Amino acid sequence: VKCIIKHCAQFAVFCKYSDFLVISEPKNGHAILLASIEEYAALFSLLADKNKLRLLSYICSCKESLLSVRTTAHALQFSEGEAFALLEEFCTLEWVLPESIDMGDGPVRVYRPGDTMALLPLLCFAREFLANAKLFYLNNYLRTKPLLQNMLE
Repeated sequence: VKCIIKHCAQFAVFCKYSDFLVISEPKNGHAILLASIEEYAALFSLLADKNKLRLLSYICSCKESLLSVRTTAHALQFSEGEAFALLEEFCTLEWVLPESIDMGDGPVRVYRPGDTMALLPLLCFAREFLANAKLFYLNNYLRTKPLLQNMLE
């Protein structure tokens, strides 16, 4: 079985353990495992916005099970309008799920964090692109065909 094994050398130094990603190569290449170029461009464009990345980090770090516009805006020093707009955008991605609770004065819109478990590995591996390798690690690149065969087709 052909596999990609990526060792996060820089991450291992800081965390005192090694982290690996092993992906078996399907018969027809990795393209079947990947999203389209357009989808990746949209995701990375979204994550390139500092306030959106701050909000995503906040959502992942909250101990509360529900988030309000007011507390989110206060925590991130956003206006309530900006917090509302970003949370609504995140609803379309299902990074938060909208809910309504009755506080006695009528319904209040709140947000439940969605499935964002992939953020940590994404950030760890993205750091590898940012890091200047200070350590040597073995990299045997013995591929006989392109890594991303058919992705651009």
